[in-house]
Amino acid sequence: MKHDDGGPAFQANSPDGREAYSGMTLVDWFAGQIVSGMMASWPDGGEVKPDKTAEVAYRIAAEMVAEKRRREAGEER
Repeated sequence: MKHDDGGPAFQANSPDGREAYSGMTLVDWFAGQIVSGMMASWPDGGEVKPDKTAEVAYRIAAEMVAEKRRREAGEER
């Protein structure tokens, strides 16, 4: 099963009005924002483990996309 990447983060339309998808996906955008926040609050002298940082960021980002879909469908938690 393909995971939901949230579609394009920044949707662009061609001059004739058709949707043109390019660039990063919403899950990529979320993950990047999460990593930025994680790094900004990283304790001085702490060891950064890129593989774990990316894993956590993408796990949170995927849940954010899933929550977005639930809200779009009108589902309550």
